[in-house]
Amino acid sequence: MAKILVTGGAGYIGSHVVKLLGENGYEVLTYDNPSIGHKWAVLYGDLIKADLANKETLRKVFKNLSLMQLCILQLLLLFQKVLKIL
Repeated sequence: MAKILVTGGAGYIGSHVVKLLGENGYEVLTYDNPSIGHKWAVLYGDLIKADLANKETLRKVFKNLSLMQLCILQLLLLFQKVLKIL
C-alpha cells in the first residue's frame, strides 16, 4: 500500500481520515501543529509535530519519504465504499 502524508491529521476531521486510511491498510504519516491537534487522536502511523510554515521540517519529511502517492481519486473511492455514497 501507499504511504500517505496527512496534514492536519491530529484534528477532528484529519484524525478520522487517518483512522480510515489506517484501517484500510495504508501507511500514514501525520503532520500537525501541536497547538491545535492532539497526539491521542492519531491512531495509525507516525505523528510529526510541526507547523506547515516550518520549511526545514517539511524538507526533511519530503526527503525521507521514499514513496508518496497523491491519491485523491483513490481516497474518494475509499470514502464512497466506506460511507456507501453513490
